[in-house]
Formats: sequence, C-alpha cells, structure tokens
Amino acid sequence: MDYQRDSVGRIVTEARKERGLKTQSELASRLKVDPVYVCNIERNRQLPSIELGAQIAKALSLDPREFIFLMLRTKYPQLSEIFR
Repeated sequence: MDYQRDSVGRIVTEARKERGLKTQSELASRLKVDPVYVCNIERNRQLPSIELGAQIAKALSLDPREFIFLMLRTKYPQLSEIFR
C-alpha cells in the first residue's frame, strides 16, 4: 500500500481483495455496516468516520495510524503541507 499516493478507496479495495474478501458485502458484514456504505468508501464518494476507519484498518490488517492519517489528509489537504 502506498499511503502517500493512493486514495482511501483504493487502499480499502486492494486490501480487501488481498485479504480474500471478494465482495464489498463481506467487508460490510465484518464491519456491521451497509454494503452501499463500503461501496461509497471504495469509490471515494464518502470518507468513514475515525472510529470506522480504525475498524476498517483492523479488519484489513492495515496500519491504523497510516490509514487514519490518510483519511485526515484527504479531508484536510493542508495537512500534507504541515507534515512535509
């Protein structure tokens, strides 16, 4: 995963597939959310909350700090300038 270049949606999609979860519904079931919500995250239409982001990171064996920072950087692009 390239947290510097990839989007939240791309990271979730790639990690989901690498972990053997073939469908968004499988991930949604683990997270106890609607599959449409997972679809919206994977298509970068919606960012998850910090709490759900942490759950996603755990479910997909992602580094939670990197993943949550990516989410925050997506929502607040100015963070990229601050943490250069």
